[in-house]
Amino acid sequence: MIDHEMLDAMKDLLTPINLRLESMEYEIAGVKHEMADIRLEVADVKHEMADIRLEIADVKHEMADIRLEIADVKHEVADNKMEISSLRLEMNRGFRKYNDEIQTLVAVLRAKNIMPKETNVEIFL
Repeated sequence: MIDHEMLDAMKDLLTPINLRLESMEYEIAGVKHEMADIRLEVADVKHEMADIRLEIADVKHEMADIRLEIADVKHEVADNKMEISSLRLEMNRGFRKYNDEIQTLVAVLRAKNIMPKETNVEIFL
């Protein structure tokens, strides 16, 4: 009987230790669960960072496209300016030609006495 009494006494002494060990087990399980949650959050953050990197790459690509479009527009503007200058030169040549023709016509008309010599004709350009 002494053995049973000793075993019961030992069980009584071990009960608080067992309770403490069980409590520690639950705490460890809770910490493991929290760590798993943190790992999930880290994975989510990594995924978001990858998405942001993709968005940045897209924006850089769009910016490059816009720069190309701007360069094209600048080129078109330069071409248009050159064309306008050419048209102005051509137009001025035409005015000078018509002005010369008008002057010649006036001189002929005056020489043939069709137009009085004292008439003042304004010549353009």
